[in-house]
Amino acid sequence: LGALTPIFVTSAHSVIWGSFQWYMPAVIEDFDSRAAKFFVAFSFMLATIGNQIAAGTYPFSNDVSGLYPKYINIFRATLIISVFCVACTPWNIIKNAAGLLAFLSGYSCVMGPMAGVMVADFYLIKKRKLNIHEL
Repeated sequence: LGALTPIFVTSAHSVIWGSFQWYMPAVIEDFDSRAAKFFVAFSFMLATIGNQIAAGTYPFSNDVSGLYPKYINIFRATLIISVFCVACTPWNIIKNAAGLLAFLSGYSCVMGPMAGVMVADFYLIKKRKLNIHEL
């Protein structure tokens, strides 16, 4: 359904305004009513927040609740990661170019060795054979 919605919106836009428009802010600009613009933008905001919650917090919550199921359930783990995400102030990372570059260089210092360990494990230890059922 999520993949078909842009197709339906573009088709309806072409019928009403006579041009195909895939860029949603441009579609919203064509609305005459400020209320319609607000509600469509608000729905996009809710969809984005919902997507980020599902993609970012739920995997962490699942992992932490699996580690400590006696003390932490998925709801508590979601609250923990939500507080942690706000405490990290990710909006300060992209505030300026220097902060973004510093974050990316630090991120690559962490991810590079992790990728090296994964490649060495695949080629040297597992001899390029994966048991798909164990994944």
